[in-house]
Amino acid sequence: MHLFLTALLLQFWPADAAYLLRLFLVFEQRLTSGLYDELVQNLQAMGKLALGNVDCPDDFARHQPQYSNNIEFRASSGFEFRTMIVGEVAGSTQGTVLRATGNYFTGDPVIFFSFQPIDDSKKSVKDILALVTPTSASNRLANFFQNQTVPLRDAIDQEIELESRAVPFQEYVLRPWMRSLQENSDQDDIIMVHMAPKYGVPASVGSAVSTPRRGKRKLDEVVSRPALTQPSAVTSVASDSEVPKPDASQIRVGAFYDPRLLCDYGGEYFRQVKARLIQLDVRDATSRREGDQEDPLVPPWEFYERLRPGTLVLVDASLHVFVMNDTDSKGAIRPKKRKIYQINAHSIKILANSDFPVEERKILIPRGFEGNSAAVASPPPQEFSSFSLRTTSTFRPAPPTSSPAAPYSAIEVDEVPESDQSKKKVRSGGKRTASAGSALSG
Repeated sequence: MHLFLTALLLQFWPADAAYLLRLFLVFEQRLTSGLYDELVQNLQAMGKLALGNVDCPDDFARHQPQYSNNIEFRASSGFEFRTMIVGEVAGSTQGTVLRATGNYFTGDPVIFFSFQPIDDSKKSVKDILALVTPTSASNRLANFFQNQTVPLRDAIDQEIELESRAVPFQEYVLRPWMRSLQENSDQDDIIMVHMAPKYGVPASVGSAVSTPRRGKRKLDEVVSRPALTQPSAVTSVASDSEVPKPDASQIRVGAFYDPRLLCDYGGEYFRQVKARLIQLDVRDATSRREGDQEDPLVPPWEFYERLRPGTLVLVDASLHVFVMNDTDSKGAIRPKKRKIYQINAHSIKILANSDFPVEERKILIPRGFEGNSAAVASPPPQEFSSFSLRTTSTFRPAPPTSSPAAPYSAIEVDEVPESDQSKKKVRSGGKRTASAGSALSG
């Protein structure tokens, strides 16, 4: 009877209302099917391998490598601390950055010598996933997500305390690995995860771009001069026929592809010659077929659709802190130093699909140009690779064009770098139990 009434509503309701109801049913199915409960059960069974089950500094702590200002975190065993994080991908307004330019800030084209396009030497262009509590999460899953933020906050507090003892008068501008959904709030609602670098120069090609040495000409030498042409428009993305997609046998972790396979690649932002798009270890557990040895890879030109807002993911990650000088707009060093807390994803697994709209992307035009035209991460632990859910959803996401979406391309100029966040107050709250109450549904 419930399904019959739902079918009637979908048929006779206005399009917008039917679409909203479809969204509700997609995420409600995760709850009613038991997928969320199984997910929490599996994560709790993983023990110290899951971030929601560890404590800082008991299970992991900061480590200062010799001859480096940066900081890493190691497990109690002494090895690099690797952990698994679960969450739902949020949209660009919450901090997710999925685009050809990644998180790279090219500078301000209006300021002379400030604009620096992405060329072969830029090896740290990364996408960012902002993870939030899954939609329609059960109390157990909502509490588990909250428990993931506690050791992250404790790690920051411990690191700052130890640093203040060593250098008592040094001040820092902090960019934590968590954010709040509301402004001026100390609640950690969002976990920021950086994906691996998306561009790299294949070793067989070489990392340096060679320039032929110019020789002098004889004064009476006849030289043909090219005709003057008007500046061309922004480089358009080649069609599928011009840039063929690799077949299944060519899609493997660490493979290199033509970057023009990304729909928003091109224009003044890019000056790459030998750099190629890298296949990261992003897998789809919802498309695994019986008999497959592992989950199929998701090629980077499908990230925009497959990692759309609402997608449920599991991340194998490590924790890092990058310390650097803070400079003003003129390049002068300020007294304060910058501390960037970064969660680096080594592998990502899609656990459930979403039907939220795919944000539209176009080639960005930097300000001032309106009129003109990696090393592969180490493999994840066996527990991550074998992680699966018996409770699966028959839902498959709709094509990007099937649902209305606010155009992502509304911002066609270079964005300013994300603002730094000051040190937040230490909260008195701790981890929640799996049975504790939650404001979320379920």
